[in-house]
Amino acid sequence: MLWTGPAIEWSQMAESLVNDSKRVDLLESAYGRQIRFESEGCEAERKNKGQFFTPPAIATFMAAQFSGIPKRLRLLDPGAGTGALTLAVCQRLLQSRTPKRLDVHMFETDSDVLPILRANMKEAKETLHDVGHQLDYIID
Repeated sequence: MLWTGPAIEWSQMAESLVNDSKRVDLLESAYGRQIRFESEGCEAERKNKGQFFTPPAIATFMAAQFSGIPKRLRLLDPGAGTGALTLAVCQRLLQSRTPKRLDVHMFETDSDVLPILRANMKEAKETLHDVGHQLDYIID
């Protein structure tokens, strides 16, 4: 039996699958790093610091509050932690077919968390670049 339905645009389908897989991977891999960090550290010490990492579902919800993302967006992330909130915005950008630029200034004071934040942001920058977006960030 021959297919008689509408023509399938394979390149669009493949692009959609790539974008969806990368969109999911950003928060998943970041959350994996966060879980490893939490399991290796002392919960009492984190509580003493008032350290609380934003769960992926909450970060995604917060990023969804943007009614639209302009061609260029500047963000301030004053308590970046592992970068979940910024990564959720990056995830939103991955849904856009129009090239976007995201400039982020992040602050994190816990030197133990900084390597995780740097790894997460490096992955986000590469992922966004691969699909035509630009991410620039500063971590202080």
